[in-house]
Formats: sequence, C-alpha cells, structure tokens
Amino acid sequence: MEKNKTKITVERLIKIAEILNKPIYYFFDITPKKVYNQNLHESAVGYQQDIENLYQAVGYQQDIENLYQDNKDMADKLENSYKENIKILKEENAFLKELLHKKGL
Repeated sequence: MEKNKTKITVERLIKIAEILNKPIYYFFDITPKKVYNQNLHESAVGYQQDIENLYQAVGYQQDIENLYQDNKDMADKLENSYKENIKILKEENAFLKELLHKKGL
C-alpha cells in the first residue's frame, strides 16, 4: 500500500481507520471544515444510507466504484489465470501418465 502498488477496498480502509482510531479523511489530502461524529451500527436505522452519504460527502464515490471495479477485474484475471494453469497441469499430468504407461511403469 505504501508504494501505491496495492489497491485496497473501502471495507479494508474503514477497518484500518477503525484500528488506528482515525477518521477516513485522515488518509487523503483533505481536511473537512466541520467534523461530525456519529456512531453507526449495522443494525441502526439508516446505517447503509448514512455510509453512502458519508462516501458522497467526502467526494470519493467514483473512486470507490473504481476501486471496486479494479478489485473485481483483478479477481477475474486471477481466477482465469488459475483455471488456465490447472488445465495445463492436468494436460501435463495426463501426458506423463501416458509416458509411464508406455514404459510399463
């Protein structure tokens, strides 16, 4: 993360902010004029809407969507890569088994 090579999800950013006891804007080059503290719980009425409003208020909604899409794209590429590697290994395994069979082992 420090070298800008790892992209993190919003959920992970929120968790890091909670662990470090810092507001989310602490990690960006912004300082809000007013800070309102409110404890939100998943069971609280309007929790999801409050979180969405917070993201929009900070002005990073598009960045969040981009992070999500980047993470999804990377996960898809990794999955396809693993599937291709498994296919190649299965083919190699079958070839080696055939060689062993031909040699009578």
